Amino acid sequence: MCAAKVAAERADDLGSVLGWAVEQGHTVGFLTLTLRHWTGQRLADLWDALSAAWTSIVQGEAWSGEADHAYRKRFDKWETDRANGWKGSRPRPRPVRRQGLAETYGILGWVRAVEAPHGPNGWHPHVHVPLIFQGPASDAWVELVGEEMFRRWRRTLARLGYEAVRDHGGLHIQVSHDADELAGYLAKHLALEATHGHVKTARNGSELRAPFQILGDLTKHGDAADLSVWREWEQASKGRRQLTWSKGIRGLAGLIDQDRSDEEIAEDDLGTDDLLILDRETWQAIASVQIDLLEATAKRGVAGAIVWLVQLGLTYVITSAGRATLGRRPADAWP
Repeated sequence: MCAAKVAAERADDLGSVLGWAVEQGHTVGFLTLTLRHWTGQRLADLWDALSAAWTSIVQGEAWSGEADHAYRKRFDKWETDRANGWKGSRPRPRPVRRQGLAETYGILGWVRAVEAPHGPNGWHPHVHVPLIFQGPASDAWVELVGEEMFRRWRRTLARLGYEAVRDHGGLHIQVSHDADELAGYLAKHLALEATHGHVKTARNGSELRAPFQILGDLTKHGDAADLSVWREWEQASKGRRQLTWSKGIRGLAGLIDQDRSDEEIAEDDLGTDDLLILDRETWQAIASVQIDLLEATAKRGVAGAIVWLVQLGLTYVITSAGRATLGRRPADAWP
């Protein structure tokens, strides 16, 4: 329950920021970065390497540019040396303030979402990064930024003993011309990650499972290997943030500048009004496609949820003004 509430608020914030970007005429690029991984590597070590590589991209002068006080110090030194006829130093041109990657390419901010599915080849941690560019930006412009970020990413990983191969999944770049679609993609993946997602994705013939899917399989089958994987996830993910924001981007989009902690979100009382109740049999039938029911509800309210359930012939209970109305499933209906 707590994980579901946290994921829902994070996804809503993400959608708000990307929606704001489109309304303002900005460009949203979507960058995915990963690293090579092998069976037997510890998730904690891989996550540490991933975090260090990301930090090397977005922190410091290389990203934000030279601070005003640092530039002023260099400029004052230049003026002093010139006034002294360059005594004790060589003549040099007037210093120019050094720009970082964000300023050079007009990047207003970013959001970083970490995913860490597990498969036959072990943990596969990677980051999805929506990049918000000021105003219109061409696909080629966004790709230039992605290539530069990947060079820094790969350089840091190499220093830590890891590698990322450019043309084998290490980098993926795309430009979103529909930020709502991009927000929906990320929101769905984050929500599934935190609410017992059952969606399986196959990559290069290998099946990957999200951590909560592994937990779901564990409760069904009691497999010792799944227990070991889940325990590693619990230990390695403790205290880490799966969604982080660049400084100031939330404020630009009209949100509070600092997002709430997981604990603050989990403590929220969302109310106790039951609008629709599903029995055990119905829940078991829709568990693998629950995100579709949530989307139908989000678009058309409780009526949309009822239509969705009726189309599948599933039992439900509507609660209204203290009364309960039972919707029955035809005997010959799916499933």
